[in-house]
Amino acid sequence: MDTRFTTHSLSSMRSFGMAGAVLFLWGAFSTLGAQQPPAIREKGTPQHLVVIDPTRPLVFPEQPWTLVAPNPLGPTITVWSLEPFQSLSDPKSRVDAALDLSIRGRGRKSDWDIIIPHDRTSFSHGRTTAQVAAGSLGGNGEAGITVTFLGHEQPFLAAGEYEATVIGTITEGF
Repeated sequence: MDTRFTTHSLSSMRSFGMAGAVLFLWGAFSTLGAQQPPAIREKGTPQHLVVIDPTRPLVFPEQPWTLVAPNPLGPTITVWSLEPFQSLSDPKSRVDAALDLSIRGRGRKSDWDIIIPHDRTSFSHGRTTAQVAAGSLGGNGEAGITVTFLGHEQPFLAAGEYEATVIGTITEGF
């Protein structure tokens, strides 16, 4: 399994990314500079599901992500992105995916608010990325990301293993 990790630095903004594959979800974490940066970390375990009923969407269990926005003086935005599932044996075989976001408050109001709660791909119509987003004006939180394999929408679904990668990016503005 290939886990991707990105770190970006843009003039007055700091962005930190982490990626985890949906079928085999892994996490990474990074810090940059002396001041505590915003942070995002996937806390789930590897996932692998088998399609039993191809006439229904396959929903993966929700994966928790830890969010840290230490700067109360500026906005912090987190965006999760997902492209369609791709067959491991035939890269041209793709299946659309949906992405859902929830904020976990643990019985109290969260410091994070949902900006975009749901999105999906539609690669046959040129929509190759689904994105959901949350924002905060400082504070820690936990988000839940749910991925759905939309194989039931395919007229023909090639047999085999499919994989997609969820990428979470956190950006702090000053």
